Amino acid sequence: MRLNVERSERMGIGVVLCALVALFSFPAAAAEGGLQLVPHTDRLITMLVVSVLLIFVVQRLLFAPVFQVLDERDERIDGTRKRAAEFAREAEELLTRYEEALRTGRDQAEAARKQVLEQARDGATETTTAARRAAEEEIDGARQAVGEALERARAELPVQARELAHQAAERVLGRTLPS
Repeated sequence: MRLNVERSERMGIGVVLCALVALFSFPAAAAEGGLQLVPHTDRLITMLVVSVLLIFVVQRLLFAPVFQVLDERDERIDGTRKRAAEFAREAEELLTRYEEALRTGRDQAEAARKQVLEQARDGATETTTAARRAAEEEIDGARQAVGEALERARAELPVQARELAHQAAERVLGRTLPS
């Protein structure tokens, strides 16, 4: 609105100056008494009245609509700039929320990964411990079986040794020996 008033004042001053220049720029006319620079008074008054009327007519018909269009354009530009600034602010907020959500998601994924890794380590430790226990039990069972077999072999060995010695003696002698 202030812009419109300033423009109107400048244009009004400009129009008045143009009218004054036009009034006083009529060619000089030669008269009987010499050179006449200013036209007759009646013609001067007519030209002043016409110029003043033209100032108001031109102001109303030409300058006012032009200034109105320029003011409306300025208002639209200002409104568009405000909307653009609002959109930029909203975009910045959305970007901030997106980055925060992304950061939160990464943190949650990292926590879940650590948890799964810890569970896998615990599971591997449990599996290894269970496998060691099973292997130790199997080794203990095998040792017991070997020990029992050794005891049986020790118990049976003297009997079998006597039998083998008896059979060897029968073959060497070629006859049957009493048992």
